[in-house]
Amino acid sequence: MKKSISLSLFSILVSLNLSAQNDVQYKTSEIIFTAPMVVDADKITKDYFPVLQSMEMPKPGGEEYNAFLEGIKKNIKPNLNPVNRSFNKTVLPPPLHLKGFEGNKFFTGIPNDNDVAISNNGFIVSVVNQTINVFDTNGTLLKAWSFNAFADTLKLKANKYDGRVLYDPLKDRFVVALLCGYDSSTSKCILGFSQTNNPTGKWNIYAVQGAPLKDKTWSDYPILALTKDELFLTLNAVNNGSVDWKTAFHQSYIWQIDKNTGYDGKPLATKVYSDIIFKGKNIRNICPVQGGSTLYGPDVYFLSNKNFSPSTDTFFLLHLSGLMTDTATKLSIQLLRSDKHYGVSPNARQKKPWFLQTNDARVLDAFIENGKIQMVGNSKNEFNYASAFHGVISDIKTNPIVRLNILSDSNIDLGFPAIAYVGKDAQSDDAIILVNHTSKNVFPGYSSFLYSANAYSYLDTLKRGTSKINASVNPERWGDYSGIQRKYNQPDRVWMAATFGYFKKVDQFTSFGTHGTWISEVGVPKGFVGIEPKTAEVTESKLYPNPVMAYEPLSIEFYLNKEEIINISLHDISGKFIDLLMKTKGEEGKNQFIFNTKALKPGNYILVVQNENGKRKFSKRFVVL
Repeated sequence: MKKSISLSLFSILVSLNLSAQNDVQYKTSEIIFTAPMVVDADKITKDYFPVLQSMEMPKPGGEEYNAFLEGIKKNIKPNLNPVNRSFNKTVLPPPLHLKGFEGNKFFTGIPNDNDVAISNNGFIVSVVNQTINVFDTNGTLLKAWSFNAFADTLKLKANKYDGRVLYDPLKDRFVVALLCGYDSSTSKCILGFSQTNNPTGKWNIYAVQGAPLKDKTWSDYPILALTKDELFLTLNAVNNGSVDWKTAFHQSYIWQIDKNTGYDGKPLATKVYSDIIFKGKNIRNICPVQGGSTLYGPDVYFLSNKNFSPSTDTFFLLHLSGLMTDTATKLSIQLLRSDKHYGVSPNARQKKPWFLQTNDARVLDAFIENGKIQMVGNSKNEFNYASAFHGVISDIKTNPIVRLNILSDSNIDLGFPAIAYVGKDAQSDDAIILVNHTSKNVFPGYSSFLYSANAYSYLDTLKRGTSKINASVNPERWGDYSGIQRKYNQPDRVWMAATFGYFKKVDQFTSFGTHGTWISEVGVPKGFVGIEPKTAEVTESKLYPNPVMAYEPLSIEFYLNKEEIINISLHDISGKFIDLLMKTKGEEGKNQFIFNTKALKPGNYILVVQNENGKRKFSKRFVVL
């Protein structure tokens, strides 16, 4: 490892910002971290992968906060007469499972805290608690090193944990973050920027202050997002030595960072937003929103919610309007109401008496694409069992509307979802959602959904566990987040990393179930074209009846903005062409098309309307019984 200039920091500016409506207030501090230490991962040869495993590892929000949540969870009882909140999961094919391999080759700590990133040339960086692993796409381990070895030149003595990783498709580089220390005197967030597109080479590493305001707090639970020019890091500040859950959480930070100074190994230019208050209350657990198909900016969105509420419809949409160097950049906050409620998830079931912790209902992952934000987090379903929420926020710039679905399965509990965009055009909102699964009859593993236009595939298992997890405490830590990323130069491919349970035998007297990490490549089903994209040329009205009996006629009403020749065709659910039903002139205004479904076998179909040049106007799914 090669040593560079020693680390120091200084604050240039502190200012108070108050909105005209007095609803939003926050402070900003501009901080520069001097030139980084340099670590050459390829030169790390003596690495013992040391782990001092605390059985009381910090939980998101702190121990007292977690104890408060456990009290809420104990009051969530199974609901034997649920209100129907089921979502449509019968009309799409599931994602294709292409390959998979184990992602933690060395001891990782409890829980895993999985994250993963893949470059355009096929380097996979898997981050789990205590270790960083680099694989190729065949699962060959190219290099592995511990957090301690990675941060060795910074000379930080406290424990390292909570790793995150991102791939920057515009710069063809990687960014890694990991935390250090559990109090204000030791707390740091270590940021690593790869010097090239090869993550087994040199990295520029910085130690960002975990107590930037020099108060008695330490930073917890990092989340990263990239824009064209900047890196965003969000953290929660937790009070030293808190004895009450109400005082454990202090506030949340947004760090705005010039990513190019990190890649170039220059003094790291940053601005930290603190004391973020909306209508007199701190905004907490802030999740940054990254672009789905590429990186956007200079403005960026963030999400927050009422993460410890048993039942709520509240979300907060934060918007940072520009670059850190722009004096006109402002932070605004809107309160949004979703069409369905979400709430704190009960602990997930394993074979009795073991359970898995699901933490709270914060937003865990989100992306923005085609003017919409999609987000996921933990929740409870209509039976009051562990599940996940998936939300879509539309009309972001004018009148944001939140449509929410609770993702659940009648037989298994779900937790710690992550989401990636897999669409290909300006009308697509297609995504793949990763969820961890478990039940009293199914060992912990993980699965995925395909999503398109408010429809979902069946839950498809990607990794089956081979044991319950009972490594330390009950309820057992499950993992505080999962990792997922679209492969930017193969937009129909997604890579993900999550937890599975496996049996570990220590000796002839000692054995237990513990946390494994599995990395999977999944793809969009071949021929899948998505459903119901909306365009300016047509306004859809309705299709009825749906489902339709095989002997009944099916009607669809729609509006055209102009007179033109249209093709009306029939496709199977994967998008494969079946038959041309009619080629005719559609009139400007309202049109009605009717056909008989007698010739169709029971199943799911898509009706597609295109112009004579093959440009799709819209598509509509229907079911024949």
